[in-house]
Amino acid sequence: MNSIYLKKRTKLPDFIDLPASKSISNRLLILKELSGNKTKLINLSNADDTILLQNILNELKIGKKTNIFNLKNAGTTYRFLTCFFSQKNGIFDLQCDDRMKQRPIKELVDALRELGSEIYYTEKEGFPPLKIIGKKLEGKRIKVSSEISSQFVSSLLMIAATIENGLELELKDNSNSMPYILMTLKLLEDFGIKADFRKNVIFIKKQEFKPPDLYTIEADWSASAVWFAFVSLTKNSKITINKLHKNSIQGDSKLTEIYKHFGIETTFTKKSIIIKQKSTAFPDFFEANFKDTPDLTPTFAVNLCLLGIKYRISGIKNLKIKESDRIFSLISILKNFGYILSTPNEDTILWDGKMSKKQYKIKINPFNDHRMAMAASLFSVIEDVEIINPQCVVKSYPGFFEQLTSSF
Repeated sequence: MNSIYLKKRTKLPDFIDLPASKSISNRLLILKELSGNKTKLINLSNADDTILLQNILNELKIGKKTNIFNLKNAGTTYRFLTCFFSQKNGIFDLQCDDRMKQRPIKELVDALRELGSEIYYTEKEGFPPLKIIGKKLEGKRIKVSSEISSQFVSSLLMIAATIENGLELELKDNSNSMPYILMTLKLLEDFGIKADFRKNVIFIKKQEFKPPDLYTIEADWSASAVWFAFVSLTKNSKITINKLHKNSIQGDSKLTEIYKHFGIETTFTKKSIIIKQKSTAFPDFFEANFKDTPDLTPTFAVNLCLLGIKYRISGIKNLKIKESDRIFSLISILKNFGYILSTPNEDTILWDGKMSKKQYKIKINPFNDHRMAMAASLFSVIEDVEIINPQCVVKSYPGFFEQLTSSF
């Protein structure tokens, strides 16, 4: 397992060309397949998860005679393909790595079984891997929780128009990551699928897709979070970030509002944003609920510690079942530097300013989690750091460390 050494930095890159949104790319690949492969996708993500999904769908197109697919630890890909294969004739064996076997999928499997899907757990009940016998599904009203993952809802919505009698999907709790559900509905609309969202029920009738000829994918707002953090930590800094839009369908575009509290001014141009540190007058304490934007939590939690701002972040219960247990990962990484976090309940992390003696030599383990590795890179504003297994960022941002070190 290799490492990357980051020297203490005082300068940031002037310009960042972000990768395309993985969330949008993965949804579009499924919608393109369901609608007859008529749409040309421009600026598709080069993240590992997207490449994996694209390769599997390509194998199906060329008629490769296999029904066994290893989806590794690609949560979005696994959930989207579980629904996709459920309505496609054939027998499909969806393998995965050990971490994915710890990430619950029962809520989605139960919903599909209600629609007539034949799905079997091949190891532990309620968790991947799965064996799916695809068949024609019959629509009805079903209840689904998105407390574990909004991807359960999104994956069902994408196949809803292919189901006999359509689908009535009742969200049975205060849904997590609602912007991702709204993103899915907007992309469905772009592919000609009409949906009706009333109160907590989404109605989609069986209907024909009307795919666009071209679809250009936005850059990834989630990936920009680390650059907002770097600017907040670096005096008189400014970065231009390419291909981000003001009217984005991504929930993490709320970064511009969040970082107003930390002295960051965002200017939108036709093809980019410019983020600039305008003030270092920070609040003493910050409280926020990240239920709608959970991917921002690792970077933001590290960022606030480095700014010396006490905080309470809630709405993060489902971080335990991401690529790593991100609550545990955050606590472990920050403890290396002397920051002592607490968890007053399973949905909250708190830093009240408590400190301990930090390790003499810093070697950070990001737990093979792309978000944790990028968050850990922020420590390079205070000292030299070593990050183990930096290649884990290929899951969402393959060129991150190359861009970061280009300014040394």
